[in-house]
Amino acid sequence: MEEIIGWFLPLFLLLIFCDIFVEDFQTGVKNILVSKVGLKKYYMSSIFFSLKSGFILPLVSLLPNLLMVNIIFARGINNNTDISGEPEFFQFCYSHMTLTNIIYILIFAVLASILSGAITSIALMTRSRRIAYPISVFIWTVPNFIRRSIVYSLQPFTEYDLLYSLSTVLGLIVLCILIIVAGYLKEVKFAKV
Repeated sequence: MEEIIGWFLPLFLLLIFCDIFVEDFQTGVKNILVSKVGLKKYYMSSIFFSLKSGFILPLVSLLPNLLMVNIIFARGINNNTDISGEPEFFQFCYSHMTLTNIIYILIFAVLASILSGAITSIALMTRSRRIAYPISVFIWTVPNFIRRSIVYSLQPFTEYDLLYSLSTVLGLIVLCILIIVAGYLKEVKFAKV
């Protein structure tokens, strides 16, 4: 799963969110929508659509998976592993596996949501796949390959607790929010009519 999240999440989100808005610009649909609802409402509704959809998509795919696992393996084998010497967070996770999985799914959904909003903002600012794709992949890839990788915040039952990569998660969230705000300023506040 690490490889899928680490490499394909931005590509998955780019195909869903970036292409829609680049295509709208290239075909002139954006001009029609802006003339009907206004530039501010167009930008804000685009960002909210991406944030909402980016949050719902992981939930729709991962929660049924978790439900199926709990139904199929409800009487799974308990190997009575001694975890007394493990860190407290690991002991909590091991004792409350379903809750731990739900927490990590929600973390993943929030990160996918905020990344979707940033990708949409980049697409609206650049209006080009050639620029938006590499920037978006770079934004997600760098936090994956630093020492306190964001991947540790997405994988339950590892030797690292949630606080280990908290600075990376918060850094990504702040960066994505700054990109959304920059997009708003460029596309709405300082737009040339």
